[in-house]
Amino acid sequence: IDELTTGDIICFAKKRTKEKVYVRKVVIGESKKAITLLPINNEYSFENVNVNDLIIFGKAIRVTTEIK
Repeated sequence: IDELTTGDIICFAKKRTKEKVYVRKVVIGESKKAITLLPINNEYSFENVNVNDLIIFGKAIRVTTEIK
């Protein structure tokens, strides 16, 4: 969590439902114990979570719109 900043895109799973993997934008709270997860797709809603309830696989380091 110390390496994340607001606006980062992360790949994660929830500890209680490990079989699903999610990709969301992050908004870091003041305490860094709670974060808000914003969906990339507007059909989904945002979610406030405790970071201890997540398994974070990593964050995006580059995003491209170029398709070859």
